[in-house]
Amino acid sequence: MAGGQALNTLVDLFLATSPTTLTAIKMIENEASFRTTLLRQIMQAHDMSQQIQGGSEIQDFVYFDEVNSATDYQPMEEFAPQLSQHLTRWSVPWRFTQVNEVFNKHEKGLQNIGQLNRGARGMVYKDIIWAKWMNVITSLNNHMERGFFLQPSTTTMEAAGGKVPYSLFCTLTEFGAVIADTKPTGTVPPGFTTVQGISPTTQPKWRNPVEFYSGAVVPAPGTARWGGYSAFMKMHKRLSFEDLVFRPEYGSPQSISGAFIFASLRGMALYEANGGSRGDFLRGKVNDPSITLSGAELQYQGIPVRYVEKMDTAVVWTGSSGTLNAGEFDATLDEAGAATQNPDSSGPRFVCVNPNKYKKIVHSEHWLEEETPPASQTQPFDRVVYFDNWHNNVCRTRRKAGGIVSPAYLTGTTPYEDTDFTAVGI
Repeated sequence: MAGGQALNTLVDLFLATSPTTLTAIKMIENEASFRTTLLRQIMQAHDMSQQIQGGSEIQDFVYFDEVNSATDYQPMEEFAPQLSQHLTRWSVPWRFTQVNEVFNKHEKGLQNIGQLNRGARGMVYKDIIWAKWMNVITSLNNHMERGFFLQPSTTTMEAAGGKVPYSLFCTLTEFGAVIADTKPTGTVPPGFTTVQGISPTTQPKWRNPVEFYSGAVVPAPGTARWGGYSAFMKMHKRLSFEDLVFRPEYGSPQSISGAFIFASLRGMALYEANGGSRGDFLRGKVNDPSITLSGAELQYQGIPVRYVEKMDTAVVWTGSSGTLNAGEFDATLDEAGAATQNPDSSGPRFVCVNPNKYKKIVHSEHWLEEETPPASQTQPFDRVVYFDNWHNNVCRTRRKAGGIVSPAYLTGTTPYEDTDFTAVGI
């Protein structure tokens, strides 16, 4: 047998010897999770105790406008004080999410080798119970992440009879923003009249700031800088609030140092392409333990600019003249691979969120609450484990919770098209 023979022809070897596995039985590569998530950024912004609440619903109050009782007067002048009310209540119902897994006596029992003597044990490549728990937790994480990016629906989110938590884009929306306004604001998504029970028509401060960028996608060196920087500067100023001078304990100051900006992959490419020569205020040190890359990350004046994968497939932007939800580009596909509505203006969006004002609230006694119902009489060898989760996504104030920087016009009143970005590698 001078020429030798292939290893796979040694039948007895493979019948008598089992293969080994590269890694330990609980080391399973998880390819089902998202690369980067908004859920992580929001949940890790605070101690969990700041996001837990009990009660029959989630509620809070906002003081929108002063009743102006301050006047100048002459000595002995009479006044006309009036009793006034100052608070506006918002409320959000709990939404309920279950996640489950089925455990079978036989598959578990046939892997349970711990009680056998060494000579009787079989080879266990991977722990199937560990894999089942991996699926439960991954499914819950992915479901929560997708929830932030759902198309807003007044029937399923705003209505008391709905069952879906609020999408982030109920709170932060492009819809209603007018480019020509000095301070554009988003009002409500299509089909909504209120958000968390408050009408932005009745309360104009119950709106989110929107800014628009225009001009060349990546200006040539030495020419005018990218229009996005002016939009970011305006958004930064609009989201910053000073304290009261007298008796500051009655004010609500806001520094957005704890905020973050996120974008799609193409949005990150656009920001990076325009930031090559401006490292002084576009880069900073990584101080977030969730960021494991070495070196500096993109930022704007200390606010990190991060990639969130679900932005690639989000269908929450203005399309069909501001009447339908659309993707960022004409060629955008949703997560299922289906074509989406074309946007009114193509291009990446940049979303700023302040997690002090926008939170995921979870119930103090019903979060990852395990329930194991009795076995079926007809199939006693299966066990189902449910995890019950009561939660919702809430906004304390839309004016301070964050904002959106969106594409407006390439030139004049001509909106951006897909080719304006692909032509420069975006």
